[in-house]
Amino acid sequence: MARQYSGALGGVCPCQIGVMAAWATGAGQALVDRELYLPKERAEDRPRCRAAYAPDEVVFAAKPRLAEQMISRILPDLPQGRVWVAADEVCGHGGAFCGFLEEHHLPYVVNVQADHTVLPRPGWRHLARLVERVATEDEWVTLPAGPSQLGSRTWRWWVRQIPDPEAGPWAWARWIAVRRRPEEPENRDYYIGWGPPGTELEEIVLVPGAH
Repeated sequence: MARQYSGALGGVCPCQIGVMAAWATGAGQALVDRELYLPKERAEDRPRCRAAYAPDEVVFAAKPRLAEQMISRILPDLPQGRVWVAADEVCGHGGAFCGFLEEHHLPYVVNVQADHTVLPRPGWRHLARLVERVATEDEWVTLPAGPSQLGSRTWRWWVRQIPDPEAGPWAWARWIAVRRRPEEPENRDYYIGWGPPGTELEEIVLVPGAH
């Protein structure tokens, strides 16, 4: 336990943080793996780790690296066919986690921050500014994002494929996906996606809805 940020608690407080892996289908969700996140100062305090029964081989790992470890363990058991990965903006920051997924040919839709760099060239560097400048009101589409405890969730979505002139003819596509609640258009969630070209919009938006 340490003082650290918890999204569930809404701030920094003494707590434990876990990184969870869940399998989601139209029938529901089930946890399939988990890792306890050890803050660096705790992981480097070996007497404290032994007192808490943490194995000596357990060392500090950032949350995206813990997610990668779990995915590596799950990979041999994945069914045939298209399996998408969804993750929050902790994993979306920096690009390393997305690079890991692309290396394993796993399509994804990952939450990112509003200032995420879309492409390393002028006009594509700040996702929120790009959406403000390009997205017109008539381009937002109302689509469900999967069921919840309160019933089906409906969001307004703006999804665009990212042009990549360096990609080959058989390369997978990249997308920007933005969602907002109909009653709160100023509050937006931003995502980047990667997957087979020609993927339907309805399939793309279901991925973050399952997270």
